[in-house]
Amino acid sequence: MTVDFTTRGTVSVLIRRGLLTNEQADWARASAEHRGVPLLQELIQSSLVDRTDAARAFAEAAGLDFV
Repeated sequence: MTVDFTTRGTVSVLIRRGLLTNEQADWARASAEHRGVPLLQELIQSSLVDRTDAARAFAEAAGLDFV
């Protein structure tokens, strides 16, 4: 499974904001790879992060405004 730059950036934003720990991110990466799903999908489906928080972090990582 390849993790693109925006996904890595999104995870970094979530960690920096205190919404996700490094350990949770590591677990989600392994689980996403095992299941063959995108990392952000795994974070949301496993209830590690809220969908809105993930969208805000994704926008910030991509340099976009969240509206």
